[in-house]
Amino acid sequence: MILKKKILSSKGLRIFCIIIVRQNNYRYNGGKIMTWLEYVVKAFENLGGVASYKQLYEEILLIRNEKFSDSWKAVVRATIERNSSDSLAYAGKNDIFYSVDGLGNGIWGLREYTFEEKRT
Repeated sequence: MILKKKILSSKGLRIFCIIIVRQNNYRYNGGKIMTWLEYVVKAFENLGGVASYKQLYEEILLIRNEKFSDSWKAVVRATIERNSSDSLAYAGKNDIFYSVDGLGNGIWGLREYTFEEKRT
């Protein structure tokens, strides 16, 4: 948490405000900006390894303190599907997530895995 002091001035009046900003500890991972995959994995970990899309969205809003595009929820779903052999969209690289109650139910879990995403 960071405290910021701000001085607002209007027509000779000076107003002192203290603004409390929640510092996002997850923004950087080892000095690098986190990927969507890393945010999704972190959200699952925070939620105990199994979550619905709704729960994931709420958790990601808490840990990713940035502006979101209009399609950010679709990015979360695509990230899970590309990284799950249970999905038809599986990219074949990391098999990180599994469908808990079968495809189409929106409940996913975090498999035990070795994270192999390579950064360039």
